[in-house]
Amino acid sequence: MRIFPFIFLATFLWCSAAIGEEQLPDISKMSEEELEALPREIRDNLPIRELSKRGGKTTLEANDYFIAYSLSRLMYFNPPPEEQVTQAIRKFQRDLGQQQTGELTFGQFNKLLKRSEQISRNPVYAPGWGDKIFVSIHSDFVSTKGTWILEEDKIFNPINYSNIECLKSRGTCEEIQSEILMQDIGIDMLNVNKNVYEVISWDNSEVISQSGSDCRTTIMTINPSNHEVFQITRNKDDKGCDLAFSKSKLPLLDKPRIAKLKPGWKLSSEFWENRNKEIRKLLNTDVQDQFKSITQAVLNLEKERRKKDKQKAEPKESK
Repeated sequence: MRIFPFIFLATFLWCSAAIGEEQLPDISKMSEEELEALPREIRDNLPIRELSKRGGKTTLEANDYFIAYSLSRLMYFNPPPEEQVTQAIRKFQRDLGQQQTGELTFGQFNKLLKRSEQISRNPVYAPGWGDKIFVSIHSDFVSTKGTWILEEDKIFNPINYSNIECLKSRGTCEEIQSEILMQDIGIDMLNVNKNVYEVISWDNSEVISQSGSDCRTTIMTINPSNHEVFQITRNKDDKGCDLAFSKSKLPLLDKPRIAKLKPGWKLSSEFWENRNKEIRKLLNTDVQDQFKSITQAVLNLEKERRKKDKQKAEPKESK
């Protein structure tokens, strides 16, 4: 059996690792500028805890918190002892404002699962930057893209994105709409629809089209001059209509519904920011207090850093 090549390879790898460790610099005496100047392959091998210590106790505690949080979400922790689970259940019942028995009821169990699913959602953002959408117009062709918002709601469904193209010779406007449908069970669905609108008016100032079903009628107006696109949806009658694959009926609108097309990035960012604020309220209140304390301390550190940077940037007074 020829084992020499394997012994040589193992010795080489061990020596390479040892050399790599010896080459790591002593960062305790290095400035931030010196750290930033280090090659990427060296910085990637620096101990995160040593780097965290440079930021003080707050940075160290914050990084320890996120390390533990991330590892727990990836299930690197073994199931804790029964007494710890019981204690955690009591804290959960405390935050629900219910009796702290240490044993979950069926209703509490469902709330626990729902909260756990809600907090694990990953955000999806709609494209489109700025404050106004762009409407492209040619002799017989108009196109635009954006996210629909409603008068009552800041964003529809709540994440959506539409691509609209109108062809004068064809006499129609076609809309391909994608939307993220969020389910209570924590599973999000991508829904894609194609809507066709019949053009009823076309001139240089605006294109007006109409789409209808057994239940509702929608008028869509595209104004290229001021880059505005809006829809007005009304009930077709007072009877309503049955939903497909369901015994229930599509509810009647209380009043005409107005939707406007806007750039989606800012809208979806605001949605996730507000949603995350609500989701954080589902965390253990002890962790919420710790998170608030760490966040405030980090903000204070950042404020102090900016103050120092500003002082360095200011020209020194001549003597």
